[in-house]
Amino acid sequence: TVIEIAQENNIKVHEKHFKLDFLKTCDEVFLTGTAVEITPVSRIKDFNFDDRKITKFLMSQFKKKVSSQ
Repeated sequence: TVIEIAQENNIKVHEKHFKLDFLKTCDEVFLTGTAVEITPVSRIKDFNFDDRKITKFLMSQFKKKVSSQ
């Protein structure tokens, strides 16, 4: 559902395994799952993620989508 929402809103989605160094290029990181839905990640090892613009947008769209089903 999150991938679908992202694609509908022209947010690029990359599904693959990434090496830890990839995090240097990331502004935001979040986790998805049945229980957690969308959960922002603030830090992984020495990498900090403070931006939440896209994550918050996806969270709000996700809530709208699942509450209308």
